[in-house]
Amino acid sequence: MKQRMLVMNGSRIIEAATEAGTWSVLKVEKAGELKPGIYNLFAAQKAAKDGQFVGPVIHADAQSVYQKTGSAIVIHDRAAFTRLPELGVAKCIEYGADGMVNVVSAAQHSRSISR
Repeated sequence: MKQRMLVMNGSRIIEAATEAGTWSVLKVEKAGELKPGIYNLFAAQKAAKDGQFVGPVIHADAQSVYQKTGSAIVIHDRAAFTRLPELGVAKCIEYGADGMVNVVSAAQHSRSISR
């Protein structure tokens, strides 16, 4: 199902494309720390298991966790997380040898690089 997320006026709106070419609202929630904008979840790419991804976690559903990294959106398998990261907060996500993710704040990540 083709989905997008709109963030505006303090709300996070999840929409799905209909066969008629319009968008229908699936869910409305508080946006929290997310920045206003249109996030095309349908354009997200699967995260490489050998990569390191820095940026805010923008959405999570039953199967996936979506993270904005620069101008792209990557999808992580939700089963790889022991705890779901807070939405809208910049995180550094990387995969361990066991396939599980290691999540640290982006600030912690940048400090460890500068040392």
